[in-house]
Amino acid sequence: MSQQAPETPQEIVIYPSRAKNAKTLALAALGMVAAVAYFYFIDPARTSARHGAISLIDAIPYSVLAGVGVAWSVLCLAATVYLIRQMVHRRPALVINALGIYDSASAVAVGLVRWEEIQHISCYRFNGQPFLGIVPVDARVIASRLGLFKRHVFNANMGLGAAPINIPEAAIPMTVEELHRQIREYLEKRGLAAPISDDV
Repeated sequence: MSQQAPETPQEIVIYPSRAKNAKTLALAALGMVAAVAYFYFIDPARTSARHGAISLIDAIPYSVLAGVGVAWSVLCLAATVYLIRQMVHRRPALVINALGIYDSASAVAVGLVRWEEIQHISCYRFNGQPFLGIVPVDARVIASRLGLFKRHVFNANMGLGAAPINIPEAAIPMTVEELHRQIREYLEKRGLAAPISDDV
């Protein structure tokens, strides 16, 4: 009797790691509290006067520091709200199917990215953190579908030299290398073009 070839899955559904989300939630909440506490309790003018010297931080205009602090707090707050919702509702972080990759792995996830919209997929590290990076054929098309906050982060990623779309390893229950392998195998089994780097 001939063996029947294994059926190709219609889609791969990946749920977030509860343990990793709990750790990231704690860090995001701590970052938000630290930023608020710093700008609430520290007055650069009083600090420099008390010590009789101007520090590097004191030399930076307070409005600039406040702006950075507000941006950081908003980012931490968005991450905190997103992670709490994920832990309560238990929604998939990623869905990989014949249409493309549906990204819901972070607070700045872009939703569905179709295979024909993807130029390149690879694993890389940014600031020591592992990511699966997705480079679109036309970044403007993806950006046009995003809200103001997500669009800002999307464009900022490109400005920093990172991939515009990122799946953080901290959001999934596997390494990004394993995710990379699963995407490649899925595409190969379905006879779809694989815009995936050989480098992992």
